[in-house]
Amino acid sequence: DYTYDAAGNVLTRTVVDTIDTSVAGYGGTGTIAVNPAADYALACGASATLYVIASPFVAGATITSMTLPGEVKSYQTEAIVFNSAGRAFVLHTTGISVLDSPYSSIAFTIPLTNTSGGALAISPDGNTLLATNFTTAVFIFSAPFSGASTSVSRTISAASGLDGIKVTPDGTKALVVAAFAPKIFAISSPFTASSPLAELPLPVALNGSGKPGFEDVDISADGLLAIATGNSNDGAGPSAAFIQAPF
Repeated sequence: DYTYDAAGNVLTRTVVDTIDTSVAGYGGTGTIAVNPAADYALACGASATLYVIASPFVAGATITSMTLPGEVKSYQTEAIVFNSAGRAFVLHTTGISVLDSPYSSIAFTIPLTNTSGGALAISPDGNTLLATNFTTAVFIFSAPFSGASTSVSRTISAASGLDGIKVTPDGTKALVVAAFAPKIFAISSPFTASSPLAELPLPVALNGSGKPGFEDVDISADGLLAIATGNSNDGAGPSAAFIQAPF
């Protein structure tokens, strides 16, 4: 719970409650995400078990679980996204499983070889899924989605280990970061194998040989600011990169 001043700065913050997920077997790694209706949270990491936390989100909240066809790695912090209707897409080591509320069964799984993990993003209109798997490609899936969906690849030869990815609120661009080097790229829509691509400049302090890369990227609700963070594999960790629009 937060209070703010007139400029929108946080004045106080108070812990309202704590949900102990360890009693259900979830250790807190990987990804946790709340659906648009805010009546369920999905979580998974370091296993193939998807945990479903039902609201109200208070101590003693009901937690159920189900088994995915593949594993969500402990470091996959962007593996679950929702469309506006609350349909969930979960990226794991054998594909993207799709679930509808109350998230007790899998509707279908979109095949995608993904042995190392990666990240998932969805366009604001829900018609495009973009996935990474620590290679040099962004995999693009177009609606309608099914177990027979196939992707096209937007290759980014300048970087390996593509990881965190996010689509701007207006749907015009996707930002993707590299985990093995400090690189951030903007892909312009429409998202295809030949979408226009730009590498965003970074401050000197974040760039250079031997510097760690990024795991995550997020964009403010107004689309004016992006932040890239990570990589936790580096002991000191790099600084966060703040990027102002246009990207």
